[in-house]
Amino acid sequence: MLVDLDQDQPRTYVARGNPKLELMLTLGGGTLFLIVIILMVIALFNAPAAGASGRQPGIIGGFSVIPIMLIARGLFAMRNITRVTLDKNGIALESPISFKMIPWTQIERIQKKDRGSFMGENHETLILLDAKGKELAQIRDTLDRFPDLIQQIEYRSAAARGTSLIDDSEDIPVDTRKARRRAKLVGSLFALLTLGMMAGTVASFVELSRERKFAAESARGEAKIVRHYMVRQTPYLEFEFTDPGGHAHNRVTMMEMGPWEELTRSKTVAIEYVRSDPSLFRLTKGEDHVGFSYFWLIGLIASLLFGAGTVFTFLGYDLKTKGGVFQVTRWGVPLDD
Repeated sequence: MLVDLDQDQPRTYVARGNPKLELMLTLGGGTLFLIVIILMVIALFNAPAAGASGRQPGIIGGFSVIPIMLIARGLFAMRNITRVTLDKNGIALESPISFKMIPWTQIERIQKKDRGSFMGENHETLILLDAKGKELAQIRDTLDRFPDLIQQIEYRSAAARGTSLIDDSEDIPVDTRKARRRAKLVGSLFALLTLGMMAGTVASFVELSRERKFAAESARGEAKIVRHYMVRQTPYLEFEFTDPGGHAHNRVTMMEMGPWEELTRSKTVAIEYVRSDPSLFRLTKGEDHVGFSYFWLIGLIASLLFGAGTVFTFLGYDLKTKGGVFQVTRWGVPLDD
């Protein structure tokens, strides 16, 4: 064990990398994507009922995965200790949102465990406990000079209490309650991701079916231009089509700038529709179309993976690494024990 000859001299340990930048990118990026999705939802509800894009709910569902992952990772990162200072009185812990001072005399036990980070690898973790067994703090190996930090905490806490406070890792009981709480949180996140990818998959199948109908039984026609306008810098066209049966159908769509300008003085616009279902119709050219019909394969694979993750997580299964070897656990207990 390292002998510290000068315990009055404060020692400071900081996190590796740039935790502030990571926090800004995850929370900022997640918030930005969330705002975009909210705007898409508002636009969807404000669009005319007959003109709303059938694939837009699926696009929203698919993209919702991104802000969920970024914001969740950012929230977990906010709890990480980014700076530790040791002095003769105790240990000071700083995170992006908190500061905590723990006197050496308050630390009753110290445990060493491997703890998994959110959607990441396992970390060697130092856990400080009080006399009642309540967790005072978790310090992960994301800090620079972590082995030296462990030695310093071991020696200074032992000097303050007159005995070693380190628990033998084999004697540390598994905290099944914490494992269950973590399973509920991670399982819920997997469930949200699964629902988002399923929504995107369904929307992709719907659009693929429509594309096949257009390819097999499309017919040409003309539609009356109801409104030719622009929202900020995005050109829109509202048009109405009367099918051979005399039924009117209305749509609003975004357009490319060139074809939109060509329709400035026009009263009608060329369209194509599906003979068996004339409510499916579109412009023959110039429609600002976001291809989504072949997302189904990615969405289906992702839905299966996230769905499997949801089931296994709620059942308590987890995959950890110990000594460089993968280990399957249930409620924190290795299955081979």
